[in-house]
Amino acid sequence: MDAPRPTSVDHGRYALGGQLGQGSTASVYQATDRMEDRAVAVKLMPVPSGARASLGTRFLAEARVLAEIRHPHVLRVYRSGTEAGWHWFVMDLADRSLTQRLNSEGRMAPDEALRTAFAIASALHAVHGLGLVHRDVKPDNVLYVKGHVVLADFGIARHPDGVLPAQTRPGQSLGTQGYRAPEQEDDGHEVGPESDLYGLAATLYSMLTRKRPPPSWQVAPEALHALPPDIAELMRHAMDEDRAERFATAEEMARAIAETAGAPEWMERFAPQPAAEAAATRSPLAALWRFLGLG
Repeated sequence: MDAPRPTSVDHGRYALGGQLGQGSTASVYQATDRMEDRAVAVKLMPVPSGARASLGTRFLAEARVLAEIRHPHVLRVYRSGTEAGWHWFVMDLADRSLTQRLNSEGRMAPDEALRTAFAIASALHAVHGLGLVHRDVKPDNVLYVKGHVVLADFGIARHPDGVLPAQTRPGQSLGTQGYRAPEQEDDGHEVGPESDLYGLAATLYSMLTRKRPPPSWQVAPEALHALPPDIAELMRHAMDEDRAERFATAEEMARAIAETAGAPEWMERFAPQPAAEAAATRSPLAALWRFLGLG
């Protein structure tokens, strides 16, 4: 039986308030940092046992990886730990998700959508530099923190082989229909950065139309006809059924987004932050072992 949900974590520093969201294995609560008198969010998971123990390892890995990435468009995690039968980590409190923004205000103008897509591409550039693949880029996982766009929820991220206990089996699909790349339908384990870029393009489609992308772009190419031709072409490239024909890197896609927006100067601020850049110069496997305290 799970231990009773705590009313605070980190030895009382973070007092938990109302629930903000519920996932299959963890929940998110609004909280107050009593030391700094500010609002934050806390993600909680009952410590799993037996065959489910690897879920707890992945939960703490998500916290430690996010805490290491210093990037303006990746959700900031501050502290993590385990106490009283619960794993937890503390992160920035989001104002709302991209999904909520689209539901309340409607579809975005092309300029706003391209700016948002550029920010996500910048985040993915830092993430991929660490050897990670997000595997679930979609509007629900793009958040606004004080109006600033950040990529969140690395709970099913693909880590370099050997770093974490295997949770994904060959042949198992991962991600969300409409946003996951064709190769994720066949095997969520064998994915790469281009799979995340497919999800980014599908998210861009939702920003411009306020609709979920069709399951197959090969079957429904007419879905792109209503979009500006240059944006439609960018999306066709990023969502090609053949992954080898897509953008190879987040930087390549970011450059295409900036050019489509008529704003090549955006690339001047694309360089990764120093911490992420330093981590990217090491081997991804060594970096993740260090994050987990195992090397």
